[in-house]
This record gives sequence, C-alpha cells and structure tokens, in this order.
Amino acid sequence: MYQALRRRWVWIALGAVIFGGLGYGYTIMKPQLYTSTAEILLLPVSGSPFSPEAQAAGQDTSVGLETEAKMITAPAVQHKVAALNKSSVVYSPNRVSGSIISNSQVLQIDFAAPTRAEARDGADIYAHAFLSSRASGAKSVQQAEAQKIKLRIADVGNSLKSATKTANSRKSSTNASIKVQELANRQANLQQKLSDIESASVNPGSIVTNASTPGWGQALIAPISIVVLALVGGALGLALAIWRTRVDERVNGRRDVSVSGVKVWSTITSSHGNSGGADRVNDRNLAYSSYQRASMAIIANIPRPAVLSVSALVATDNLPILTAQIALALADSGYAVTVVDSEVRSPQIASAFGIDDVPGVAEVVNGAAELAAVGTAVQGVHVIPAGHDPNRTAAQYSGAAYRHMMETLRSQSDFVLTSTEPLCEPVGLGSAATTDGVILAVVDGETTHRQVAELLERAEVHGVEAVGAVVVPKQVLPTSPSPSGILLDDLVRSRA
Repeated sequence: MYQALRRRWVWIALGAVIFGGLGYGYTIMKPQLYTSTAEILLLPVSGSPFSPEAQAAGQDTSVGLETEAKMITAPAVQHKVAALNKSSVVYSPNRVSGSIISNSQVLQIDFAAPTRAEARDGADIYAHAFLSSRASGAKSVQQAEAQKIKLRIADVGNSLKSATKTANSRKSSTNASIKVQELANRQANLQQKLSDIESASVNPGSIVTNASTPGWGQALIAPISIVVLALVGGALGLALAIWRTRVDERVNGRRDVSVSGVKVWSTITSSHGNSGGADRVNDRNLAYSSYQRASMAIIANIPRPAVLSVSALVATDNLPILTAQIALALADSGYAVTVVDSEVRSPQIASAFGIDDVPGVAEVVNGAAELAAVGTAVQGVHVIPAGHDPNRTAAQYSGAAYRHMMETLRSQSDFVLTSTEPLCEPVGLGSAATTDGVILAVVDGETTHRQVAELLERAEVHGVEAVGAVVVPKQVLPTSPSPSGILLDDLVRSRA
C-alpha cells in the first residue's frame, strides 16, 4: 500500500475529486430540502375512511388509517391549506407526505421545503388543514343525516295527527288506537335517533406533536454527501492504485534501477526488424551497447579473477545467448574469458557459439575427459560446452570435480561465466553455489520484484548471492546470420 500511496497518489486524489465533483453536481441539480414533521392522533369520525360506521361493519382499522394517510393530498385538504395560508408561499402537495406510525392511530405528516421556516410552517398548515377537512366532512355528514331524520319525523308527525283525529271520532275503532300508538312510538324513536346524531362527536383528532423548525444538521447532508462520495472515490482510486502497483511489480527495464535490492546492470535491447543497410547496423550497435554495459558493470564491480553464474528464475531460451554476448563484450575489452555451459536439460552454448557437439563439462566431471581437452576458442572466448548427456551427471555439478574444474578455469581466466539451470532448481542452485556470485537474468514485464525477493531469500540459505541483474526481453534474443550464430559478427565488431 505504501508504494501505491507514494507512486500513485494522483490516482487517489483524482478519484476523490471526480466523485466529490459528482456529489457537488448532484447537490446543485437537487437543492437541499429541510423536512419538518407534525403528528396527529386520529379519532374515528363519520365521512372519513377511519369512521365509526366502518368499524361497526368490521372493516380492518389499519386499512382505514392507511387510506387516511393518503388523503393528505386530497383536494379538500388543499382548499383548507389555501384558506389557512396567510403568506405568499405556495405549499405544494408534491412536498407533503403522510404515513401511519406502526401500531397506532398517529398520522405523521412530513413537509419538505428549501428553508427551515417554510418546512415548519408547511407541516403545521397541513396538520391543521387535515384536521379541519376531517371535521368539516364529519359535520357535513352529520347535518345531512340529521336533516333526513327531521324530514321523517315531520312525515310521522303529520301521520300521527291524522291518526289521532280518526281515533277521537265517533267512528273510532280499536285499530285506530293501535295505529296512533305505533306512530307515536315511531316518532319517539326518530327523535332519539336525531338526538344521537346531533350529539355524536365530530372531533377529528388532535395534534400531538407540533411541527418544529428543522435543525441545522439537515444542512450538513449535502456537504456530508460530497465528503462521503469523495472518500468513496478516493477508496476506489486507492484500490486501483494498489492493483496497478501489483501489476507494476513486474520488472520494468526502462524504469527500474534495481530489482529487490540487486542493481540492474543493463537492459538488453532486442530488434527483430527486417530493415537492412544503415538501420540494421544501427539496431545491432544498440544491441551491442546493451551487452557492453553489462560487461562494463562486471569489470567495475567484480574483482578479477572471478567465476560468475549466469542464471534466471525460470528456464529461458535467452540465457545461453545472454551469456555468450556478455562474454564476447568482455573479450572485446581485452579480458581472458571462459564460458562454461552448466545447463543439463537443454544446453545451447555450443549452438550459440556455432561449435560442434563435442565433449565438455559432463565428461570432465565424470572423469571421461581432461579439462584441457574439451575447450574451444571462438572469437577470443574459451568455450567449454555441456558435453554429451549432461543430465546424467547433473548431481555432480556441485561436487568436488565440478568445483575443481571451476577453480582451474579461474586460474586461467580473468572471468569465467557459466550458464546454469534456473535457481529454482537444485542443479542450478548447486552449480551457482560454486561461483563467486550470480548474474540474474530477469524477464522484462514478466518477472516480478516479489518473485526475485523470494528466490534470493531461498538462494541465500545455500550461500548463493546475486551480484547484479540483467533485464532481458520476453522474446528470444536474435542472433546474426553469420556462421558462428553470434550477434556480434564481423560487421559489428569492426566498429570497436
């Protein structure tokens, strides 16, 4: 994480700025609104969804209350709001909402407005308007029902007068008296019903919590949103930076001057172009310069005589060519150089130098040949190939015969370069342990710093130390079409 913060802090800052800017833009497009709340205790009244008649009919109370909450924006309520509003502010129904508090008869009215005072006044007006609307509706229903009963009472009264007159006449009968009694009872019942209707409560409820001025905390919602979005953007930027840093843990030959503490001596330049003439010469000269930088680093940092292993983390086809080219560059500087092919699985030094498959290291370590009889001189470099079937003698590449061979070669040369198996393999680690140090070949854009660190930590246990690193390309290094197969043919060597 430290590397991500140090090398890619701009990504984190950019993420915070972008997301913070989006948050700011959102607050501009949707201005800050303050919300005030009033609470009303609803009582059942006639003419409303929550009524005594509905309860008597067995209707679910919650259904009536939820319907009441939706009535907050009804036209009747809006008329009351307009009547109660004494200011020039328009209290839009789009900014009000109602909801029933769970397991209660309390209606919560929320009103949102761009100012704190307007939010408070809006919630207060809607609370009073809603109660007034319910009260008006209840009174209208009560008056209508009472008027109906009064008309019926008048009709029964007229019938009672006629029946009484008939009962008092000379022609009266028992039936006439019974009818008078029935009409009198009916009139009494209607009068009692009228009394009940007129005495019924039209109280719609009461405000239990008055609307209050919203706190300044709501004003912090916008800046807090901006800050939160900026933090989210910064976190995403950090995640991206960490991911990119991990990807960039791969060795970069153009940027890195060291790999896990090991100095990069050179980044090998490779050209596979088909250009000819001056361009071809220029490409070869650039390639030669990259090998020459590696050879100069060896001359500057390694005391002579020295035995150095050229190895890699994993098997690479570039290792034999790299060893050969560095050896040639050292020879061009006037040093006595010996190259030893200590690879056992797919030795390529002989092929790189263009020599025949002759006895070499394998025959020396198993006693089948003398060291003096296996060497071949190629362009000023003493080359000892791998020999026949070196894999059978691989276990001896860290033994006494192999060490004796290396010490003998040390006494005869300024520099001995041995191309070995990868350090992750026992034979490579064993042969490297017989040398003064390892020139580590790392693949550009593929090998990671962590891989190198882990490998060197394991190698250190066996007394193997990396003295320098050379960055090689992913693709196979080119060779020249000369008979020797070496890039540094006469055309390039003639420039020195």
